[in-house]
Amino acid sequence: MKLQMEQKGDIVDIERLKDFHLYVKNLVKSPSCIDRIYHYTTLDVLLNGLVVKNPIDGSEICLWGTEASCLNDFTELKTGSRFLMDIMEKHFVRFEGSDGNCDYDCPPSFFVTSFSLKRDFLPMWSMYSNNATGISLCFDATLIKEKAQGDFRKCIYLTDNLSKEIYAMLDGFTAITISKNEIEVFALILFFICLYVKDKSIALMLSPFLEFSLSLKNMAYEHEDEVRLLKAVENDKDIKYRMRKSLMVPYVEQHFPKEALIEIIVGPNNDMNSIVRTLKSYLNSVGFGHVVVTPSKVPYRG
Repeated sequence: MKLQMEQKGDIVDIERLKDFHLYVKNLVKSPSCIDRIYHYTTLDVLLNGLVVKNPIDGSEICLWGTEASCLNDFTELKTGSRFLMDIMEKHFVRFEGSDGNCDYDCPPSFFVTSFSLKRDFLPMWSMYSNNATGISLCFDATLIKEKAQGDFRKCIYLTDNLSKEIYAMLDGFTAITISKNEIEVFALILFFICLYVKDKSIALMLSPFLEFSLSLKNMAYEHEDEVRLLKAVENDKDIKYRMRKSLMVPYVEQHFPKEALIEIIVGPNNDMNSIVRTLKSYLNSVGFGHVVVTPSKVPYRG
């Protein structure tokens, strides 16, 4: 099937558009094969917040989701928005007067709980566990996904190869330019389409692209191999605050059953034998005796 863009005389292959949609849909698909995920942190977090005191059954673990704008990567959620907008303006719809250099603020209502697929990994120890003196918490990914509030997704990294592959798929697609006078009509048409389409075909078509923008991260963090919980919060009463150095950081709590925690790996820049012994005693005392405690195998002296 071909679509004629009258103002430019271009011919667009709708089948190629469908292929691109399928490509993006598969790219953002949450992998079902993940069974273990790891959260690198400090011992202080374990002792002062992660293990809930006097919990109700099924809520013995408390994990924090940090507002996206306060994460280490200050381009969180912006990377995907910018890339998606660049694709749209180059290959689909461009608004007259746009210089193509718009900046996009990170939505303040998104909160992220980060995990890695790397079990015992030196760069993660160094960056997130107080120079490898902390711990890596191993969680049952299935239980986390079942009990979590929000979306569980694997991050996609905007590498040069990924960028080239996407732009190659769209080669030959030229954006339609919409004048300022036509913007309101364009927006009105989209509104009525979304309002009156009985099946969910429009939403289903757009969903992978929205997920793509929320999953895309700067390639500098590719080594982290991150999976995350992404939660949108509408009620300010659900938000709590903590201090990190001089920064006031908004966060939300998510609770999980103690069975979700499977193993704790002790960081390599420790008296590991002493920490392992003490941790086992602590876990037994708070009803987490099922958790395996093991020392890191990374040879590192900080």
